[in-house]
Amino acid sequence: MNNELKLLLLEDDPADAALIHKLLQRSGMRFTSKIVSDEKGFLQALDENLFDVVLADNALPQYSSLKALEAIKKRNPFVAFILVTGTVSEEFAVTIIQKGADDYILKTNLTRLPAAIQKVVENKQIQKAKYTAEQETRELNEKLRSLAAHLQNVREEEQSRIAREIHDELGQMLSIIRINISSADKKMHRSIVEAK
Repeated sequence: MNNELKLLLLEDDPADAALIHKLLQRSGMRFTSKIVSDEKGFLQALDENLFDVVLADNALPQYSSLKALEAIKKRNPFVAFILVTGTVSEEFAVTIIQKGADDYILKTNLTRLPAAIQKVVENKQIQKAKYTAEQETRELNEKLRSLAAHLQNVREEEQSRIAREIHDELGQMLSIIRINISSADKKMHRSIVEAK
């Protein structure tokens, strides 16, 4: 992953934020980051920037990681979300993963963080590419249905026009045949009268 990643850290402990920065820099990851510590700052950052990944602490005094995850899902489901926390119960870890978090990492095992970030960002890029391809396929199918309906209408109109032309031509031919028969009938009638 050569592109510079944009990270949003939802973290209220400056020492933990500095530790995460240092660890990611040492791993060779290229990134820019923004650190926020409350709901207002978090939502404002999401509205102002397009991030690749959110690293969220769970133990914030006034804002929960679950609410942060919900905000991400509503705004942009292709932003990766990793819970980075000091302690978390197994039950909570299962819950947050079920609700859409991409991973969780304990602060006691931060060495796994660079690889986890790379993995979840790549997965989100794949999901976004798949979603985009599905959207394009749906749009193309809709255009194809519309074109097929238009061609059917054109075909029906053309068949109707040809049928009218054939009807008119046959009507003209029948009129000419009637006139000719009538004329021949009169000539035959005159011939019979003159022959008597």
